[in-house]
Amino acid sequence: MTVPRPLLPHLRARLPALGASDRKVAEVVLAQPGTVVFWSVSELADAAGTAKSSVVRFCQGLGLRGFHDLKLVLAQETAVEHRGAGPDASWTGGQRAADGSGGAPAPDLLGTVVWRGVETLRDAAATVARDAFDATATRLAQAHTVLLAGSGSSAPLAHDAAQRLRSIGVLAAAPSDAPGQLVAAALLERGDVCLAISHSGATRGTLAAVTAATDAGATTAAITSYSHSPLTELCDHVLVAGARAASPRVAALTSRLAHVAVLDALLVAVALRDEPRAEAALARTSAALAEQRR
Repeated sequence: MTVPRPLLPHLRARLPALGASDRKVAEVVLAQPGTVVFWSVSELADAAGTAKSSVVRFCQGLGLRGFHDLKLVLAQETAVEHRGAGPDASWTGGQRAADGSGGAPAPDLLGTVVWRGVETLRDAAATVARDAFDATATRLAQAHTVLLAGSGSSAPLAHDAAQRLRSIGVLAAAPSDAPGQLVAAALLERGDVCLAISHSGATRGTLAAVTAATDAGATTAAITSYSHSPLTELCDHVLVAGARAASPRVAALTSRLAHVAVLDALLVAVALRDEPRAEAALARTSAALAEQRR
């Protein structure tokens, strides 16, 4: 098995799909990668509340030979992070403050939160599969109609993406409510695309829209934070771009940065696949907006 690199973002994306024992080990590794480097296998097992054999199996499940290899990978990745550390390199206090979980306030809360966003974007670049990205961009560029589906904090991203796709000549829509998305999905046809945006990959309304789009013969794609979820099981193309945060509440918020970055990249890729169409549409859009500014 090939070890996914960088390891930590991929491990974070796989977390919900891990078994109970593996998940306990993974949570400790993700929370304290720089500390695990100096631990023995017994210390990691104790911290995770599991057996040493479980730690070894966890490492082998990642494609590593054993715990020693895990420490080598963690040492390499945490060294890179420390070389590029933000204004508050000891970010634990900032994490507590940013997560709303108590503790002393960070010396530079703004810097800490912004640096967390930088890390999130870097992870997104590592976890999005390039073949899935290229396939999604091609399908969007060729589609007659594109439906953007998203609920909660993902809904504004869907609306913005639909508007920007229209500005480069792609017929796109993002109904604001779940019933509207479901009806629009059911009316799609072969050659159309439904692009779903969901942090958890388990939002009922979004899943219903994707299921309806599949039944209608449309291509389905997802931008989501986890590699295993009900949504990833449904879609033809999956773009995994998650967020590093200890709190699920904060993870859902910071994931929007990663999802916006992926949407921006898709927009550019779609425009480049048909530059004359994009340029003509942008010119008409600029002319229409200019009329409003007079």
